Amino acid sequence: MSTVPIRAAVPRLRNEVAEQLQRTAVNLDAERNVLGAVLIDPNTPNLALKTARETLLPDDFFLEQHRRIYRNMLFLADSQQPIEIVSMVENLTGNRELELAGGAAYISSLMDGMPRLSNVGYYARIVKEKSRLRQIIYKTEQLQSEALAGHVSADLLSAEMESFARQPVTGNNPAVVVSFVDLLSMQMPPLDFAFEPLLTIGGTGEIWGWRGVGKSWFATEIAMSLALGKPVLFPNTEPCGGNWPVKRPFRVAYVYGEMHASQIKQRAIQIAHGHGNELPPHDGFGLFSKDFQKNWRPRLNEASSRRYIEERILGGGYEVLILDNLSTLWPTSQEGEGERTAILSDWFADLNQKNVSVIYLHHAGKGGDQRGGSEKEDMLDFVISLKNPPGYKREQQLRIDVEITKIRAECRKPSWLVPFELSLTTDRDATIWLMRPSEHAKFRACFEHFGNGMKPGTDLAHEIQASRASTYRWHKKYQQNPDAQYWIDRDSL
Repeated sequence: MSTVPIRAAVPRLRNEVAEQLQRTAVNLDAERNVLGAVLIDPNTPNLALKTARETLLPDDFFLEQHRRIYRNMLFLADSQQPIEIVSMVENLTGNRELELAGGAAYISSLMDGMPRLSNVGYYARIVKEKSRLRQIIYKTEQLQSEALAGHVSADLLSAEMESFARQPVTGNNPAVVVSFVDLLSMQMPPLDFAFEPLLTIGGTGEIWGWRGVGKSWFATEIAMSLALGKPVLFPNTEPCGGNWPVKRPFRVAYVYGEMHASQIKQRAIQIAHGHGNELPPHDGFGLFSKDFQKNWRPRLNEASSRRYIEERILGGGYEVLILDNLSTLWPTSQEGEGERTAILSDWFADLNQKNVSVIYLHHAGKGGDQRGGSEKEDMLDFVISLKNPPGYKREQQLRIDVEITKIRAECRKPSWLVPFELSLTTDRDATIWLMRPSEHAKFRACFEHFGNGMKPGTDLAHEIQASRASTYRWHKKYQQNPDAQYWIDRDSL
């Protein structure tokens, strides 16, 4: 046997742990037998390697030189080249890895004493078992160190543990590479929407605004329309946004973080009346609320709570999850925003991969802007901003400007993206949504200010959330006819 130095890729461990690891979580003979069986196999393609790669990845080998040798074997096989001493040495030399792999003499020695027929699958399973033991040792040592240092939250450590436990144990590499040339001829399904052009099936979107602006009303109406399979969301006849087509009925789960059950029931009655008492299927619209629970309440900052929600979503066949809202389901300081974003982005991506679409609600920050860093938008299909329009008065209750501030998909109709004003009234305990273009509200507010003696310019533009040029243009119209409705009817703003 060669006396090549052993190079083991081992993370820094306490001495006693490292010594125990090499006694119980390493089997160098099994590693050599796997590599030797591949080198001695006369078949083309190499059947021994085919068996080994069903179980093993390069990182499953303890010795660094064994990893390099195995990695080069995989390369030769994928390149349809023979796997033998000459080709191995030539390939390792070309990669400047020969000495790091132990040298030609060491590679040749791997075949010493190998029988012509070797149970490579048996040895591969031993190598995999030892590899998994080492991974557990490395991971628990790392988590223990982080926990003792006190710099990482318990929830983030729990999420790491869960992610580690979900890792596949087979050697089949799940990563798929598609060449550019193949891509050009591939038949790809068209992008599939829950409601176009905002939310794809298996996508995620955000609705944000001030506390009390009407986010829950807005989102609950979306949830009801999706569960009923209404033709469009927020239908209107004016040239403004909304009119977003719904593909079909979807099973929706809605998680309330702050509303009491009595409030939820009252709103459900009003929304049902607003839809002519048409109800979704019994299992088509499910609700979570703290008041419905006995020994648990929805808290997204706990890994176990996210798991409970996910089990109910997947087990109940729900296709859309609405979270109302992040500030109450996972309260955190500004310093904790990054951790919350990282954990939830990973969770949402897992749900999306299982074709669950997610919409979450979020409060605006102190300055009225969107909370958190812009990096959280990277994964989102859409972002909708809800704000009170110019001239809003408290007694008007729900009256909001709806503006799409991000959209990922291509939009077939530009009118779908036009900001619009949405107001909610109740008639005989039924919700009635009224819509008009946001520009109309700004125009009316501008005329009101002109009537009160305000001049066009910067101050007025800031007050009505319009451009300075618009105030001057509208002032000319006011001087011609101070009736705002006259210009709106003429569609000449």
